[in-house]
Formats: sequence, structure tokens, C-alpha cells
Amino acid sequence: MEGTTLAECPSDFVGEFTVPDGVTDIKWWAFADCSLLTSVYIPEGVTAIGDCAFRECIRLATVNIPSSVCRIGDSAFIGCRGLTSVRIPDSVSYIGRWAFENCSGLTSIQLPDGVREISGGTFSTCVNLASAIVPKACSVDADAFPDSCKIFNTVTEYRAHLVKALVAERNGVDVVGMHAPQPEPVIDRTGGRDI
Repeated sequence: MEGTTLAECPSDFVGEFTVPDGVTDIKWWAFADCSLLTSVYIPEGVTAIGDCAFRECIRLATVNIPSSVCRIGDSAFIGCRGLTSVRIPDSVSYIGRWAFENCSGLTSIQLPDGVREISGGTFSTCVNLASAIVPKACSVDADAFPDSCKIFNTVTEYRAHLVKALVAERNGVDVVGMHAPQPEPVIDRTGGRDI
């Protein structure tokens, strides 16, 4: 600990880690290369997750990000291949470059309305990321997501997509007319939608 900053977790730490109450920041590289870390509980009061904080925590499967966090630093979770889902709270307004790069276990993500930009590389090598819900006002860099990822601007739009996919699968027909309005950059980024 450095004051209210969590500075470092021993790299040989095994299992579940609970960040102590009173911590307000997780320092850059605090958990980097903790390859035996499986889950992290971050309490309310923590406002920032530093750059590379959980870099290459390859067995990290779950992380609780509280509603007090407003910043997720560059490369914060890069290489966390064990993560299958992450809930990013509404309080988060900044997600850094390459924050979730090479998190190959991620299959879906929903970003809060406060996020205004998704930088290049943020989710770019998340090869199993099938869908992402991003705010309508969010600017998305061309290489922020893998090409195979479908980007939706509302939960309603995402659900419409699932309904269409289900109907098409059961009936072998194409369903049209379920397209929700989207900002031009997102349409350009993905080459259009299939809903």
C-alpha cells in the first residue's frame, strides 16, 4: 500500500484477492503477471484502475468493478484470457487503449453511456467477442473491435438481433425491418448490419 493506493500484489499470489477497504486507486502494474490469481473483488471507493494493473493475469476469471470506478487505464486487463464476461459500471467514462486486448475468453460486452470513445486496440484481439453494446454517442476507432464482432447501439437493438437470429434459425428465413437507427461511424465501421 502507498497511502490509499494499492501498489502491488505478490506475483505468486494464488486464488481470490479482495482489495482492502479504503483503497481509492489500483496502481499501474499492481497485479501484473499474477498468473495464479483467479478472481478480484474491488470495493466501493476505488475510482481508478491503473495502466497494466492486471496485465497477463491469465487465470483471472472474474473481477468485480464497483460503481465508484470512473477510469480503466491503458492495457489494464491485457492478456487476461480467462475473463469470459466483465460488467463495466455506468460510472466509467474512460476505457484506455488496449484495455482488454487479447482477452480471448470474452464473448460479449456492454459499455456504459458515459464512455465517449473506444480507442484503437481496446478489444481488437478478443477473437471470441461476438457482440458489443456501445453508447449511441460513442466514437469507435476502426480497429477497436475484431472484425467478426457485431456492434449494437442499444440493448433493444441487440435483442432484436437475437430474435431475428432465432427466427431465421428455426424457420430458415431472413427477417427484415428490425434495424434500429445508428450513427454513421458505427455503420461504416462494420459494413452495415444484418438486422
